[in-house]
Amino acid sequence: MKIALVDDHKLYTEALSQLFKSNEDHKLKLLWVAHDAFNAMKAIEKSIPDILLLDLNLPGQDGLSLLPELIKVAPDLKVIIVSMYQLPNFIKSAFVQGAYGYVLKSSGWTELSKAITEVSKGNSYLNEGLKIFPKKEHKNGSMQMNGMFEDPYLKKKNLTRREVEILVMISRAMNNKQIANELYISDQTVSVHRKNIMRKIGASNTAGLIKFALDNSII
Repeated sequence: MKIALVDDHKLYTEALSQLFKSNEDHKLKLLWVAHDAFNAMKAIEKSIPDILLLDLNLPGQDGLSLLPELIKVAPDLKVIIVSMYQLPNFIKSAFVQGAYGYVLKSSGWTELSKAITEVSKGNSYLNEGLKIFPKKEHKNGSMQMNGMFEDPYLKKKNLTRREVEILVMISRAMNNKQIANELYISDQTVSVHRKNIMRKIGASNTAGLIKFALDNSII
C-alpha cells in the first residue's frame, strides 16, 4: 500500500518515515513526503498514493482547504487527517471536505496503523475519544448547543467557538485587520475578542496567547 505524508514538521516526517520503513513487511510503503500545500499538489500530480496522511496546520494554505484540491486531482484518494487539533468543528469540517479518517498525533503508531487499515478497506476512522459535535444539553426543555468544545482545558477556560477561531488565527501571525477580513467582522470586534481571550487564559501578550495554543494542541 502506497502512503504519502504532508506535514511541515521535518523531524516528525523523518520519524514517521522510519516507522514506515520498519513496517514494509506489512506492505506499507512511503511514496513521498511534502512539507506544504504547493509541493503536495506537485507531488500528487506525478504520483498518486493509496492513502495520504495530512496535517491541518501547514504554512501558507492549510490542510482543510488543501484537502478538496487533492481529491479533485485524485478522486479515489483516501485521506487521513493526522493532527494535534481535537476541536469538533475541525474534525467535522475534515470529514465534510472528504477525509476518511482523523487521528491525533499524540496517539502514536498503533492508532495510526489501525486508521490506515480501516481506511484502506473503505471505512471511516475516528481516533478514540474524539467527538465531531460539541456536547448538547437540555435547557428550558429544549436541546441546545453547549457552545463549547469538548477539549477539557478549553472548556475549563470557557473559550467560545469564535474565541478559539480567533486564537488559531492569532497563532498564525494574523493581525486584527486580517482576522476581521477573514471572519467578516470589525477590527474592534476582534480586539474585544482578543482581550476576552487574554483575560480568560491569563495571558498578558500575544506570545502568551500562542503559548496557550501550543500547550493545548490548538495549533
